[in-house]
Amino acid sequence: MRVTSRGWTAISLLLALAVLSALFDERTLLFAVVVFGGWLLSQQILAVRGFSQTFDTLEHQLYLSHPRQRVDSDVDVTIQLSRANDETTTVTATLSTPVAGRATSTESRTVELQRKETADSTSCALRYPVAGVFTLPDISVTLTDGAQMFTETYDLSTATAVTIEPPEPHDVYVGQGGRQLASAYGEHDADKSGSGLLPYELREYVDSDSANRIDWKATARLGSPHVTEYELEAEQRTILVVDARASTKRGQPGETPLDYIREVGLGLVDSAEKTADPVSLYLLEEGQYTLTEQAAKTSAEFRRIRYQLNQLSTQSELAQKSQGQRTRVSLKRSQLRTQFSEDDSTLGQTLSPYLKTGFRTAYTNTDVLGEVVERIILEHRDAGSVQVQLLTTDLNQPTLLDSAARLSENGHQMVTFLTPAVLFDTNTQRPIAGEDSYREYVEFEEFRRTLARLDRVKALELGPRNRVKTLLAQRDP
Repeated sequence: MRVTSRGWTAISLLLALAVLSALFDERTLLFAVVVFGGWLLSQQILAVRGFSQTFDTLEHQLYLSHPRQRVDSDVDVTIQLSRANDETTTVTATLSTPVAGRATSTESRTVELQRKETADSTSCALRYPVAGVFTLPDISVTLTDGAQMFTETYDLSTATAVTIEPPEPHDVYVGQGGRQLASAYGEHDADKSGSGLLPYELREYVDSDSANRIDWKATARLGSPHVTEYELEAEQRTILVVDARASTKRGQPGETPLDYIREVGLGLVDSAEKTADPVSLYLLEEGQYTLTEQAAKTSAEFRRIRYQLNQLSTQSELAQKSQGQRTRVSLKRSQLRTQFSEDDSTLGQTLSPYLKTGFRTAYTNTDVLGEVVERIILEHRDAGSVQVQLLTTDLNQPTLLDSAARLSENGHQMVTFLTPAVLFDTNTQRPIAGEDSYREYVEFEEFRRTLARLDRVKALELGPRNRVKTLLAQRDP
């Protein structure tokens, strides 16, 4: 408890009266000191009782308009306070400014309960300039007694968290040859071939078959129309390979290949979680790759994958970490994993899924994609087929072809999402609608089709739809 300026004035007056009564030996002044001192003591007792009651009965709630928001977008927060009826204490509660963000004015973040008021609320907005998961800041509470001579301040911790996602690319296009896919790729479908389906019979086409069931690759290989029959796999094992190398970070924030790769990657993870398919995640960086999650099945593990994807930075300098930093992070993770391994508290149960699996990083002097593909083939040699979903650029075409061929010949499926370099050209002197750009786009489409001709391989284009439409508008009618 602290004394306010008004309280110090009263105490100063009491001391002055005491000094005067001693100097002049005046009983009247002494009587005034006793009465005034008693009144001051009674105010302190009332303040203590009022503060104690308010402390015991004060409740707070924080409500988010949406638990997920984009970088530098308003996070609307409603602060609600309630307490038992109190005729002596004023409550002032202010949501603190987040350490990693910004907030609106102090007035908009403050709720005040005057004497006899039992509930009130206010709304404000916070902004975070970086992606991540943030717990909302503490609420600073100040209690003031009715005479405004004593005050008490303490913090109310909050358990409300908000997920801040990186800038979202606009008008995401996923398709083939200018035709956008109508639905998210990766869903199970019992009526046609696709993800989660295993081929078990190849037979000739008959009149009762629908034309869209024809396996055109098998038809071209065998010389007559054939149909592949499929059976639904109990679960589709998916390996997500995300390219986060420097080639994916060119362009303005929110408009780089990595931004589009991240957005589609998050969609693939959502689709896999809905169908209960286990997902592993590989991140490709310069000269190294990291297995950040293996066969994720639980909600906590899927959240961890989303967190890793959201943390991917489009700023090259942020992506460069020293070996010493990685060692310290790994050591800290190991220590925390040991500390919370048998902790049944709420904190332990919250943190343990994030500490369960340490990252496994491998360094290589060769192409990291080729290394990851060989590792996948080796680890699943006797475990049946998997589907590899690769999100990358089209800049290293020989490695892409070789990786797809290696997976195909070992019985695995591959879905490649390619961001054409021409759609992300940072050369402002060359317009996207120019002849050179269109020629590069045609060369990309030829490569995509070459990749798609391989057995068990699908090759899809990924990028900004408006730029694709601009390039396709140059085709001869």
